[in-house]
Amino acid sequence: MKRILVPTDFSVASRSSLKFAIELASRAQAEVFVLHMVVLPLLQETTFGIQPIPADEQELQKATKAANKVFEEIRKQFPSKVEVHFNTMHDDIVSGMQVFIKEMGIDQIVMSMHGSGDLEEFFIGSTAEKIARVSSVPVLSIPGDVALESIRNIVFPSNLAPDQDDLIKDLKDLQRMLHAKLHVLLINTPVHFCNERQAQERLEQFAKNYSLCDFTINFRSHQFESSGIIEFVNEIHGDMVAMATHGRSGLAHLLKGSIAEKVLHKIDYPIWTWKLK
Repeated sequence: MKRILVPTDFSVASRSSLKFAIELASRAQAEVFVLHMVVLPLLQETTFGIQPIPADEQELQKATKAANKVFEEIRKQFPSKVEVHFNTMHDDIVSGMQVFIKEMGIDQIVMSMHGSGDLEEFFIGSTAEKIARVSSVPVLSIPGDVALESIRNIVFPSNLAPDQDDLIKDLKDLQRMLHAKLHVLLINTPVHFCNERQAQERLEQFAKNYSLCDFTINFRSHQFESSGIIEFVNEIHGDMVAMATHGRSGLAHLLKGSIAEKVLHKIDYPIWTWKLK
């Protein structure tokens, strides 16, 4: 983890995520890139059918200048030895972030679960979920003001599938950076059923295969995976959930949904999502 992206709408919540990112970057010896997306209302010309009108250059410059002024206030609010870069873009929020991630070599996103103002939908609802679903790098969603030191127990729900080397490597790096205990969780459902002996064997083999350290293995039965995960987090007083997401889109997403997104809707803990390749 060397380059952390923090998208911001300048809300209190997004500033809290920046504070968390700076703490994380300090521990990881990383850089922080703050990104504000300048989104102007889309104008349309209808003389020859509906045609988009390019954004007015003066309005873009005005919005960018206003953003830079807020950046200066934020820089004073969060003095840090960590190198923090402030950036603006004019683009669609999701596609613009993907371009920025690629161009700047970002390897982690830290963002707020909540926002306010004109870009509130950026942080809550479908857009935040889409970022977690399509992002090529892990996304850490923060619910409000969370101190890095408060994260001591990470819950990792998994189907224990093989060939998760990259995911587990990043997860172990996160665990070491947070000095946290890892709780591997297998949820037994009517759709994906296994008995307790089989589950114990699979969990033990999974931990051995990936040389896990400072961990527990756990097996719970529940009708729905997302509800089982949330109940377990509350049971052990977990501080963070780390989950893989398949990054489904289109019809596949409508039919299958996303367990990670369901959990994101219902918990008030930091959640780290990693899109399976």
